[in-house]
Amino acid sequence: MKLSPGVYKLRGGYPLPEHYYLRVQYIGKTIYYDINAGTPSMAQDYNDIPIEGYEIVKKITRPIIKKAEIMIFWTDDEGDEFCYAANDIRVLREFLKSYPEIARAIGSRKY
Repeated sequence: MKLSPGVYKLRGGYPLPEHYYLRVQYIGKTIYYDINAGTPSMAQDYNDIPIEGYEIVKKITRPIIKKAEIMIFWTDDEGDEFCYAANDIRVLREFLKSYPEIARAIGSRKY
C-alpha cells in the first residue's frame, strides 16, 4: 500500500494502547515517518515504512478531540514518584510557572 503524506490510524502492536498514529511527511525532499509523535525515521519510499504488526485502519483527515490530557511524571531525589495532569493549557502554564524546576527539566527556557 502506497502511503501519501498525512496521518493514519493504526491498530495492533504492543504494549497498549491498541491504537496509534502514524505520520508520514516530507522533510526537505526526504520521506519521514513516526508513530505516536516519536522521533521521525527516514523511509526509502512510501512502501518502505516498517509497520509490521500493525494494521492501517484509515487515513485521518481531521481528528475530533473529545478529551485531551497532558501528564507530567517525575521522580525526586529520594526516588518518590509524582504525577500532574492538566487538560487545559492555561492550567499547565500556571503549574509550570509555580514549579520552574519541573519546567526546566522538560526543556522550558522561559521559567
